[in-house]
Amino acid sequence: MVLGLSGLTYCDSTGVTVLIGACQRSRATGSPASPAGATPDQMRVFTVAGLDQVLTFHPSTEGAVASLGR
Repeated sequence: MVLGLSGLTYCDSTGVTVLIGACQRSRATGSPASPAGATPDQMRVFTVAGLDQVLTFHPSTEGAVASLGR
């Protein structure tokens, strides 16, 4: 599952919680979640929250889709 973040303009702890929940539900079905298109500011939030340690972020949706085929 690709989670396109390019339209996300703001993300606080609630958004991080929603992202974590979506990724957990995705993993439970055997389909990894691939967040894509986060801005540098968003990546700082995700890094501080430690999400970069458990998820693979992609710079673009296209890159995330391409990685699913590997």
